Amino acid sequence: MLPEAQVNPIVVKYRDRLTAAREAMIREERALRALLVADASTRAALDAQIVKTEAARTALSRVRLDLLWELRTVIPATNREAAFRCAELLLRRR
Repeated sequence: MLPEAQVNPIVVKYRDRLTAAREAMIREERALRALLVADASTRAALDAQIVKTEAARTALSRVRLDLLWELRTVIPATNREAAFRCAELLLRRR
């Protein structure tokens, strides 16, 4: 069981950052897909977009890890594995 009173403020603190990072990643992945299907795309444009897409993925991963690291401070060690799985599922739904 998660200590909700301690977990909720942490989740709220990171929610906007997670949403923004997820949206940025989706936007960059769509741009990459668009370049892949467009007739006029160049390899240079594709390579540049790959860099942007990877940076967006890394940024999202970083925010998720920051959140989990902070959650770690309020979740007992015996419950962390299950709590992290639950937290990640909840974050994907929002």
